Amino acid sequence: MALAQKPLVELGRVAQHGEARPAVQAEGFGFIGQLATENLTPAGKLAGYTDGEIFRALRHGVDQKGHALGMMGALPYRQLSDDDLQSLVAYLRSLPPAATTGPTGDRINFVGLAMVGAGMLPSEPPVDGVVTAPPRGQTAEYGRYVATFGECRGCHGPDMTGTPASALGPAIPDPRPLVSTLSQAQFIEMMRSGVRPGDDPFPATMPWQNAAAMDDHDLAALYTYMTAPVE
Repeated sequence: MALAQKPLVELGRVAQHGEARPAVQAEGFGFIGQLATENLTPAGKLAGYTDGEIFRALRHGVDQKGHALGMMGALPYRQLSDDDLQSLVAYLRSLPPAATTGPTGDRINFVGLAMVGAGMLPSEPPVDGVVTAPPRGQTAEYGRYVATFGECRGCHGPDMTGTPASALGPAIPDPRPLVSTLSQAQFIEMMRSGVRPGDDPFPATMPWQNAAAMDDHDLAALYTYMTAPVE
């Protein structure tokens, strides 16, 4: 179901935004400067943000002062509906304060700025006006929306057909050929367990836990989207 219809605690499990985690070394982005995930609990920087400023960070990838947020600008969350972004803001406000133990935020160095200027780093197109979610149902349109809030499209590409190797990392495979060989029930079981057919676990880089937190209706829609023709 759409995020706005989920209880806050369930929304949080899908959004996966509640924990501060230094990400630079783990993600391998240190060569372009610091790109470390923020502490999004009330103990972090968002304590000084208004709800509208948090909404703007999610929709437009800019901080309180209007500076670009490196990773947020590369993620498809700005395509979430206005209602679902407001639900995310409410969820973030509900988190218990947790102290930050490592660096947070973006500090892009000269190499990173040069790569941004050369268009070598991924970015999402701007979104203007009101955004609404498609009707919930077992359709490819709604399944694409599920792939957006589940952050599937952020790794596997806007059409879920894989992404080539880039300055930020190796190629990400096209998951559609595998999914096309599975029944809907097999697909849901795979996303719940993190294990592909043949007792083959997903690699550690695959955040399948995001999908495991979804309900069966959302996973069924995701399956419909991934087995539909690519437009």
